[in-house]
Amino acid sequence: MRRIAFGKDTFATEPSERGDEIFIGDHAFRFLLEIVCGLHSPVRGETEVHGQFRQFLNSVPKESWLRPYLEKAHVQARRVRAEFLRDLGSQSYGSLARRKFRDCESVDIVGGGQLVRDVLPWLLKMGKTIRIWVRSPEKMAGIFERYPNAAYPRLSVHRLSEYSADGARENNGLMVAAPVESARLGVMARAAHVIVDFRAESSTDLISAEANRLCTLTDVFAEIETTRGRVEQQARQAIECIQSLAVD
Repeated sequence: MRRIAFGKDTFATEPSERGDEIFIGDHAFRFLLEIVCGLHSPVRGETEVHGQFRQFLNSVPKESWLRPYLEKAHVQARRVRAEFLRDLGSQSYGSLARRKFRDCESVDIVGGGQLVRDVLPWLLKMGKTIRIWVRSPEKMAGIFERYPNAAYPRLSVHRLSEYSADGARENNGLMVAAPVESARLGVMARAAHVIVDFRAESSTDLISAEANRLCTLTDVFAEIETTRGRVEQQARQAIECIQSLAVD
């Protein structure tokens, strides 16, 4: 989402027509630390950018003038995350789905639209078997090019009308992200240990399942909203800590 350039005191700091932001000294270190801690990410406090930063740090030669600053940022980021940014909960569809399906051995997904494509990377990182069920599997051909490391049978696409519970694992999860009537999901729902229903009509066309197994879109909105307020409070505390660390 962004590119960062590092330079010494002699680094050219003339204004750029591209709208680059320029930070110097303590402000530069503070900004870097906020980025590494995920405080400028769409999902506040996410860990992906810290992983990318570690990869970059490992690529910088030990004799480089930049290395000590990067190592300090890495250490301080771990400190800030451990103190203020742990257990942030679900702030997005993807993070919520990953948490709900954490204990499942496999996940069946109904639908192949944008929501599925947004959530899929979160689920693939868990290393679970994922089966996508759509009306027209041929329209999902490009999914394997996007995720070349998730080859069959770990990731597979099937025709919805051909679903059979025989292939479901005992501890199976079900994610519904297509406008399919609940009556058509009966067999799938009965075979699922956990159900996350992202349908807009999930609260009016309720899937028949025990309340402790079912999470509707209304539940999703409520959980994300509750989490958001707590995360913002923790993020403010983290930024205050980073301000003092940058001065030190």
